Amino acid sequence: MNTIYGMPIVQSALAMETTNVPVRVHKQRRCMSATYHRRVQKKWTKRFGYVKQPCIWKVSPRAAGLTGQDYFVVHPSLMPKIKAAMASRSGE
Repeated sequence: MNTIYGMPIVQSALAMETTNVPVRVHKQRRCMSATYHRRVQKKWTKRFGYVKQPCIWKVSPRAAGLTGQDYFVVHPSLMPKIKAAMASRSGE
């Protein structure tokens, strides 16, 4: 099992972070009022959501009243970068 600073790493596809950037952006044209544009953008954001990107979480079971060791939850797409960083640190 991989570890960082003694804490285990768990891979999960659910390790995603929501940004404040909508997936689809409504273009305001000259003939549209600002209120119409905001209303349509709000509906598109509600339907299509925000852009999500992979991230890393640190989970502490003690915060939920459980026992156990802290661990990291990592998105699988970030795992090669973490392994490369760990390899470069072990080579120093």
